[in-house]
Amino acid sequence: MSTAIATPKAANTAQDTVARNVKMMIEARELPKKDFAKVLGVSPQMVARKLRSDTTWSINDMQAAAAFLNVDMATLLQPNLTVPQIYGLGDNNDDGTGGSDLLPVNMGPRYLVMPFSPDLVGNSFISG
Repeated sequence: MSTAIATPKAANTAQDTVARNVKMMIEARELPKKDFAKVLGVSPQMVARKLRSDTTWSINDMQAAAAFLNVDMATLLQPNLTVPQIYGLGDNNDDGTGGSDLLPVNMGPRYLVMPFSPDLVGNSFISG
C-alpha cells in the first residue's frame, strides 16, 4: 500500500505575489472580473485560475493587469502593499507631496462636516 504525499507549493513565488496583489486590488476597488478578463483576452474562468495562482502570469498578462489597475508592474511584484497602493492612491502627481490627484474607484462621495460647537447654537446654521 502506498501513500500519496502532497508536495506543498513553494511559498512567496513571484507568481503568487502577483496573483495576490492583483486579486486584492480588484476586490478592494470593486472592479468587475469580467472586465479584467476582457483586458487579458481570456475567459473569466482563466482569470479565476490566475488569481488563485493556479496558472502562470506572463509578462504580457502582468503588463495588461498593471494598465487595468493603473499601477506599474513593479507594484504587482511587491510582497507587502500599502493600503494606498491597493486602492490606487500612490503618488500620481508631480508635486512631490506623496499624495494623489486620483480618487479611489467606487469609493462614493465624501462629505466635510463641521464639528458641533455650542457657540454655533442660535446662528443661522444651527437652531435649537
